[in-house]
Parts: sequence; C-alpha cells; structure tokens
Amino acid sequence: MKKRYYILPVVVAIAGGTVAVLQTERSPQALGIVSETRVTRPNHGSAQTLGSLDERIGLDPGEAIALDVKLNPGTGKVRVTAPNGGLVNRARGHAEFDPPGAGQSIHFEFAAGVSPGRYTLEVAQGLATKTMEFWVGPEPPLGQPGPERIFKH
Repeated sequence: MKKRYYILPVVVAIAGGTVAVLQTERSPQALGIVSETRVTRPNHGSAQTLGSLDERIGLDPGEAIALDVKLNPGTGKVRVTAPNGGLVNRARGHAEFDPPGAGQSIHFEFAAGVSPGRYTLEVAQGLATKTMEFWVGPEPPLGQPGPERIFKH
C-alpha cells in the first residue's frame, strides 16, 4: 500500500485570540510535478519562463516549440502525452523519459496541429500530473464553444 499525504492546514485558536495555521508535510502530489517550464518559440525568436501556475500559450498552426520542464522530486518514469493532437518529439502523441536528478529538467519538442483549437500536454510522474494548455488560432469569446476539430485516424 502506497503512502499518500497532502497539505492539510490545521487552524488552532489560542487563548489570547491569536490564530496559528500549521501545515503537515508536503507530498509530491501537493507540490505538483512541474516547478518551472521554459517555452522556446524558434519561429518567433522568443522564450518565456512559466512558473507552476497554469497559463494558456497561443501558437501558430503547425508551430513547433521546445520545452524545458524542471520537475519537483518524484519517482518513476516521466510520461508526456498530447491527448488533443500534436506531436511530441516529432512522434505521435507521447514520449517517456527517465527521471532526471533533483532540480534538473527534461527537454522535448511539441508541435501543435494545423487545426485551430485547444491542444494540451500532460506531464505525469507517479500519481502527479501537470496539464499544459496551448491554443492555435483566435480564441472564441468567453462562454462560446471552440472550433470543431476533425481527427484523422
């Protein structure tokens, strides 16, 4: 049986009216798998560093980008999948990496498809997963559905 532990804040009231918040030990699932991502767009000659927060990145149709993903400590192989289309390392939909040392990065390429819409990348290790989101073409107005996507099998 695997040990699972998460951040659990505990509020303690003290007689003087002071409130203290205590935290338990942080698990890899609570930290998240990715600590930092560097996105390099060779076609635009630009690079952008993202923290662990979710951000959507706009891409051109068929644009290929390079990603350097710095991982938090974890165990097991690192799996990268593109469930909504696109290529990972010029292959269809997925790649697998041996885990790097603590504080090191994995490097891979992602190429979005030519159809407009949402493309996602999932970086997973053990039970932790991080989803990165990309958008090709103009985004639909808030609350409106995106464009119809046609997948070729």
